[in-house]
Amino acid sequence: MYVDYYPFTQGNLSVAASPQDYTDLNYLPALAAGNLLASANRTSPIEDLVAGGFGTITSQPVDQQNVAGSGSWADGRWKVVFARDLISPEAEDVGLRVGQVFPLAFAVWDGSNRERDGQKSTSQWISLQLEQAPPLQEAAARAAAPAASREPYIFVIGPMAGVLALIVLGAAGLYVVGSLTARRK
Repeated sequence: MYVDYYPFTQGNLSVAASPQDYTDLNYLPALAAGNLLASANRTSPIEDLVAGGFGTITSQPVDQQNVAGSGSWADGRWKVVFARDLISPEAEDVGLRVGQVFPLAFAVWDGSNRERDGQKSTSQWISLQLEQAPPLQEAAARAAAPAASREPYIFVIGPMAGVLALIVLGAAGLYVVGSLTARRK
């Protein structure tokens, strides 16, 4: 935000003004226009949006922001988690039901790449199908039991079997060549 006068400075020291410092919305046009990103009371970095096709993305009103979440950046990757009730009280939200297949795509705006508005990265359409959660006792037993993994078979036994097959084929080949050479003599 840029203004000619900063009433919250002391002497010659400049202090960054924040939205909660102003009561006059003339200094906060984005907040006056209802932009949720300009709100000083944001409790989540997640914004619940609704779209019905290209160019129709609309932010849900403050009282209909029912998606929570968080994100973290580590090892050059983002990990983001969204949470919402399967059946939303909002009429424009999709009701998610177990067993039904839903088309799903993601859009990501990378501000450091000057992406904004319609300039963004999008994913391909993927299918989301929810499963019924197992009973609590079964879920606890699964979590406590060591996971059965085929990784040792694929990455250890598989190559070992391949090497053994090459040794057997090589030995058989040497035997055949030796037998043919012995017969010629």
